[in-house]
Amino acid sequence: MGPPPLSPQENKAALTHAPRHHAPRPAGLLLLACCAASGCLGPRGGDMEVAPGIDLPAHYQSGALQGEPLEASGWIAHFDDPALPSLVAEALENNRDLRATAARMRAARAGVQIASADLLPTLSADADARRFQRVLTSSSRLVGSGAGAVSRDRVNDFGLNLNLGWEVDLWGQIRNRARASGADYVASLGDYYAAELSLSANTTRAWFNAIAGESQVRLAGDTLESFQSSFNVIEGSWKKGVVTALDVRLARANVAGARAALSARQRERDAARKTLEVLLGRYPSGQLRTRTTLPELRKRIPSGLPSELLNRRPDLVAARFRLEATLQRLKAARKERLPSIRLTGSGGLSSDDLYQILDLNRLTWSIASSIGQPIFEGGRIRGEIELADARADEALHDYAQIALDAFSEVERALAAEDLLRVETAALEEAATESIAAEKLALDEYNRGLVDVITVLESQRRSFESQRSLIEIKNLFLQNRIDLYLALGGPFNSTP
Repeated sequence: MGPPPLSPQENKAALTHAPRHHAPRPAGLLLLACCAASGCLGPRGGDMEVAPGIDLPAHYQSGALQGEPLEASGWIAHFDDPALPSLVAEALENNRDLRATAARMRAARAGVQIASADLLPTLSADADARRFQRVLTSSSRLVGSGAGAVSRDRVNDFGLNLNLGWEVDLWGQIRNRARASGADYVASLGDYYAAELSLSANTTRAWFNAIAGESQVRLAGDTLESFQSSFNVIEGSWKKGVVTALDVRLARANVAGARAALSARQRERDAARKTLEVLLGRYPSGQLRTRTTLPELRKRIPSGLPSELLNRRPDLVAARFRLEATLQRLKAARKERLPSIRLTGSGGLSSDDLYQILDLNRLTWSIASSIGQPIFEGGRIRGEIELADARADEALHDYAQIALDAFSEVERALAAEDLLRVETAALEEAATESIAAEKLALDEYNRGLVDVITVLESQRRSFESQRSLIEIKNLFLQNRIDLYLALGGPFNSTP
């Protein structure tokens, strides 16, 4: 079941108002989805399936659903990060790609106005003034002359005219083109909201990547210090003749490896910062400051998540209305074979003297009609029909594929949520144990109970487990972003 149809005023608003740059708007996405479900641009808009030819479940199959009720708050608020909303708002305000998408949307809206203008009569006015010379020849002959008398007359001519023209939309061909342009505009609205949603998601991703990068740099720095401290102890023991040169070389290799790891983590952090700065519309200086720990995500996926939520995905709405536009153009192409009727009329005033130009006694007018029927076009009309039919078929399959991909994205994200949660818990335990093992190994080494290889191995495992824990926490957050992006927004019960 879809949402209830919009009122005529709401439908009109969807086709006449362009969104501005601001934070994500659930209401705007709702309006766009309602347009798709209610078929505001013609009968074909409302009765198309979400994914033609695909047997869809009533609810998504994957995911650890915890029985939490559905709610309609914005998905950005699900991340416990107070800096995130302002960053997303900055990106939506300044991002150049989004501004380009908004310009394309305005162009599509102008196309609606252009196409709709053909439904109305055209009226034009013109005024002209002429001065010319006439040559008059008398038929009588002068005495003694073989030629007629010639006289020249200079004449003024002033005119004021109105011209009216109207092509009668007898078969609805012009209306089909206007509906196609309207569908193109709604599709461009979908593109804009899809770009807005994608930009919000990419900004959030980049912010978390930058935080994870900062965490990795700090961990790598701490690890280098730890390895250096261990190396100093081992080198001191070697000088005393307690350990062999092999132990020293292994410890020195650990220090060199930690130094290389720190450099790599710094490079990755700087790249993440610059990526985020570009998304925010800033110069990529790499100077953006971030927090040092990733935020927690305590929001659980609600139970009974309906698959019809996908109706609100803006890219799917855009594909749906592009299909509608091709169907309308196909109808218009087929009607090219039918006769056309055009009505014309004109009226005006004409006078030799300018001061008499408004004299209604000099009014002239005419009314005419014409009918045209294509007879031979060299196959042009047939070719246009085949072209429109092929594009409609292409749009149908594109729409079905986008819908199928969308369902796949949601199911993958839901399935990954469970596995990532288990993996995170396991890595948290591994990190805790390996940190404790590192301290214990170093203590026992100082007491001569274990060899240096045990110490170095415990340090390596501690570093790797902590590094993996940061990665999995970031991946868990990124997967939730994927889910919100795949659903087209938060866990709303109504598309």
